[in-house]
Amino acid sequence: MLALAQPLTLQRIVRLWDMLNLYAKIFVSLQSSLINFRDTFDNLKEGVPADEETRKRLIGWLKDAQAASYELNLIATIPWIVRLRRLIDPEMGAPAVVVDPEVRLVIREVLMVLEDELCSHVFLHVTLDQARRYEQVELFGKDVHAAFSRSAFDISEAGSCLALDRPTAAVFHLMCALETPLESLAHQLGVPLTQKPWGTILADIEDKVASLPAKGADKDFYSRVVLEFRFFKDAWRNPVAHAKAHYCEREAMLIFDHVRAFMVQLATKIRQCP
Repeated sequence: MLALAQPLTLQRIVRLWDMLNLYAKIFVSLQSSLINFRDTFDNLKEGVPADEETRKRLIGWLKDAQAASYELNLIATIPWIVRLRRLIDPEMGAPAVVVDPEVRLVIREVLMVLEDELCSHVFLHVTLDQARRYEQVELFGKDVHAAFSRSAFDISEAGSCLALDRPTAAVFHLMCALETPLESLAHQLGVPLTQKPWGTILADIEDKVASLPAKGADKDFYSRVVLEFRFFKDAWRNPVAHAKAHYCEREAMLIFDHVRAFMVQLATKIRQCP
């Protein structure tokens, strides 16, 4: 009998090796089971019940084909195989296996439906370099993840969008990932957290930074951070948030690297607000 593996879904990135080594084997098992069933059934004598060994082989092939269809998520093929089993499998109330025109008709339908359904399954090729960014929780490193855990979803989604060739969506998620650091910066400087535009929040933060001692590492750090946030706002956040910009892969990767470096820097001095 066919050993079941992890179901093939559209929510996974599957290596070519897996496709060939695992799913190709499942497909071969499915096709060979149905062909063996068809050829064996065609050789049965008219009106003569199949012997016990032949009957077991026929039923076994159908069970293998049904298991493989579930594994490949062939939702249109499965009901036809179940219908075929009901015609010959005593476990499903069928009489002795004899040559029956309905069985011949159903097996032809199964093979045609299988071919049509296999043509309807499509796959997206992802390079190995891009696949490394797919659904990675700590894509910006452990320090950033520890400092800004609420940004983890958008950071991960940005990586997945890059992997799946959706650069504009990646930029959108990168800008969303900066929300938590901005709120955390405001909280650390005592700026009230309210539903304000970035420009207003940054203006309030600048007022706080201006009140810091004229000389000191903190003032220099916060001043540079505010300038970076303003750059992000004007260069990318506002355009992508208002659907006024589209980005190619190269541009999205530059923004990705810029946001990552910025958040790594922030994580050295700022922690997520409660």
